[in-house]
Amino acid sequence: MGRARRARLGLRRCAALLQAHGKLAGRRRGWRGTDGPLHVRRGSFKNPLFKAFVDAGQQAGFELTDDYNGSKQEGFGLMEQTVHNGRRWSTASAYLRPALKRPNVKLLRCYARKIVIENGRAVGVEIERGGKIEVVKANREVVVSASSFNSPKLLMLSGIGPGAHLQEMGIEVKADRPGVGANLQDHMEFYFQQVSTKPVSLYSWLPWFWQGLPAHSGCSSSRASVSPTSSRPAPSCARLPA
Repeated sequence: MGRARRARLGLRRCAALLQAHGKLAGRRRGWRGTDGPLHVRRGSFKNPLFKAFVDAGQQAGFELTDDYNGSKQEGFGLMEQTVHNGRRWSTASAYLRPALKRPNVKLLRCYARKIVIENGRAVGVEIERGGKIEVVKANREVVVSASSFNSPKLLMLSGIGPGAHLQEMGIEVKADRPGVGANLQDHMEFYFQQVSTKPVSLYSWLPWFWQGLPAHSGCSSSRASVSPTSSRPAPSCARLPA
């Protein structure tokens, strides 16, 4: 088994362990978890526009899928939500807040300046809070989880990244890693609005500040993912009856 295939299988097993998935059609063993901290669900899909969108895709010759995050990731189907008890279930809700109840976890509100590296090993993080610079030492390891933008930024400020570029910026090179900060895949989106010929949309029910892209348990959506026919990215389409 190749390294890339082993990596994909490892990520799939990890995702399954993290999920607390509802009883969804198309869920297959090994692809979905049931008792993890990340709640994944689908809405009621009572609005007729959901089925109309999926039916239109099938009529246009596209395949259908019961689980676009499962074994068949291409086709038209119903979209999922990380929603629990009527609220968006974020990473903070799933992991951070429960962890803060443990006696060995402490949250610092500060600005991370760089990772402290000694003898080729990360030993802590340099932070700024209250106008002062401090170093928080690590007993075992440093985990970098600061988003797709800030994680490579923090690494490069710490001297880990493209060596020539770091030297241009006056940063001491700790590890020459050309891939850090490169190949960012932006999530481009385009919005198209259509007028419903029947009074079945949710627009009139929503408060003015939600009449753009609502994200709560009462608003579901449909989704389509289509394979590329060349080296171009595969497009995905999602629709809201709002």
